[in-house]
Amino acid sequence: MVIDEARHASPAHPTMAHSTTHSLLARLLAIAVVLLLGVALAVITATLPELPPVVATHFGLDGHANGWMTSRRYALVIVAFTVGFPFVLWALVALVPRRFPRLAKIPDRDRWFAPAERERTLDRLDTFGRIHALGAVLLALGLHVLVIAKNVPASGTAELGAAVMLLVLAVLVLLATAIATKRAFRRPA
Repeated sequence: MVIDEARHASPAHPTMAHSTTHSLLARLLAIAVVLLLGVALAVITATLPELPPVVATHFGLDGHANGWMTSRRYALVIVAFTVGFPFVLWALVALVPRRFPRLAKIPDRDRWFAPAERERTLDRLDTFGRIHALGAVLLALGLHVLVIAKNVPASGTAELGAAVMLLVLAVLVLLATAIATKRAFRRPA
């Protein structure tokens, strides 16, 4: 059977055009997550040996440490968090609604999961989930850089500034994605 590609990519068939656009965006976002995850894990791996045997991992509002763990335990926690948290966020936003649509917390859910809108809705959720994953990797990297800045005597204000920048960027990405998700699934006027 020969498929008329021009007909399927035309405005008369927006689902096919949307599917192609989503597929490209999904691939680009997946590549971005994997690359950023690789960078984060490389930074973590390269800087872990600089940490003292006992690491300050929690800080009060005054900036003073009020929680510690061994460097070995910290290494396990930060790597697990860096890899696991982005995956969990993506799964909650993209995979759970695919399998259990009733668990999707979006306004007018029945409309968005009706057969005519279902695939487009799931594609949108997948995109938002991947962007959430990017924000989660930034958050994990920012937290690690902060721990390095607070525990390694040779580190200076540059590391602290980088940590703050990464944390602010992570919060902005996560907040913007949450707002975009809410707007994408708002009730019709």
